[in-house]
Amino acid sequence: MDEKTAKQNLLRTRNEIRMSQQQIADLMGISRNAYRSLESGPTRIFNNNVEKMAEVSGKSLEELVLGYQPVEDLEREVGRVRERYARQAEAERSQHEARVADLEKEIAFQQEHIQSLKNHINTLEAYIRSLERELGRKDVAPEG
Repeated sequence: MDEKTAKQNLLRTRNEIRMSQQQIADLMGISRNAYRSLESGPTRIFNNNVEKMAEVSGKSLEELVLGYQPVEDLEREVGRVRERYARQAEAERSQHEARVADLEKEIAFQQEHIQSLKNHINTLEAYIRSLERELGRKDVAPEG
């Protein structure tokens, strides 16, 4: 990696994170002119400032200097992402299982309630039949 490419990577990174030279310089604890020299001037980039820039930009030192993230870093990042999604999936699965259990309880309760209402209807129908029989007897009762 040559110095010119590394400087171009600094400029590209600063533009990606949408910060001015002054903002980056302030975060790095250097003057704007010192930062400008890192990006485009005679100042050699391979010093402590590049580590500060990596920290400020949230990129690895290798990614900042090389312009890409080394495979090992990507593999570690993929592993971290997989772990995060696995934890998230497990949490969601647990939430869904709890919700299913709650709904199964609600279904059982509703089924019991339906059965109770059916029993009540059967009781009322039997009572109505009893009243109809009794009324029928009174209609045919001898006059007297």
